[in-house]
Amino acid sequence: MRYRLYQTSWNGTSLVDIAIKKGIDCREIAKKDIYDEFYRAMIEGGWVFDRQWIESKARISEILREKVVATAITNPKILSVGAGTGIVEEHLLRNGYDVTLQDCQSKSFEYLRRKGVEFKSIISQDFADIPSNSFDIVFIGTVSYALDDDQYQSFINDTRRICRPGGVVLFWEVGFNLIPVIRRLAKNGTDFIFKCFDKGYARHELFWGWIRSSDEHRHVFEHAGFKLVEQSFYNEHWHHCFRFYPGAKIWLCYRNPPCS
Repeated sequence: MRYRLYQTSWNGTSLVDIAIKKGIDCREIAKKDIYDEFYRAMIEGGWVFDRQWIESKARISEILREKVVATAITNPKILSVGAGTGIVEEHLLRNGYDVTLQDCQSKSFEYLRRKGVEFKSIISQDFADIPSNSFDIVFIGTVSYALDDDQYQSFINDTRRICRPGGVVLFWEVGFNLIPVIRRLAKNGTDFIFKCFDKGYARHELFWGWIRSSDEHRHVFEHAGFKLVEQSFYNEHWHHCFRFYPGAKIWLCYRNPPCS
């Protein structure tokens, strides 16, 4: 099951105001023009981030480094998809890892440039211009929410194309599980379904995408031909938790099987 995700602001910047300024319908999925304008505002504001967000990104960076090391791939060539500011990848870059940052716009990378961090980047909406078998590790963090079901499957199919045989995909996303929904549904009845799945536009929020269950993510990867290596879940404090913990964050490690 998946449900629609809405946003109002991020790190103190109003996403709804950006949409109104750009003449964007808040019921449409956020695209490149929203991100362009958002990062322009962040640049002008001097990159002021919420403390909790910084701490969360530091923990994600730590987990990413651990999982990269655990792949046992020597001198891996890494692609980070939808890298945003690059704050998660900064530690790897500073420690000599070969990391290429990909995003649909370039303004967000000004964060690393101002810190003097050297990096390679790919600015694109997709992987069409990336040669097959280009990377040993592909890191995908909080990207799938922006894709509908068909786009998501196509995206993961193409991820397999650019991932070398024997290579690995490291994936994390905010998860969704049915237990809290079922409990609230039993308490509030069908009115809750409307509030949960269609609440956004009426509250002047920006449609941000979809949240999916871990089962849905696994289905997409396995349909593309990837083989599951590891599945883990983290709570809001980035400690390991069980899969049905409300809002548990999903980490998946998939290997691209070598050609037979």
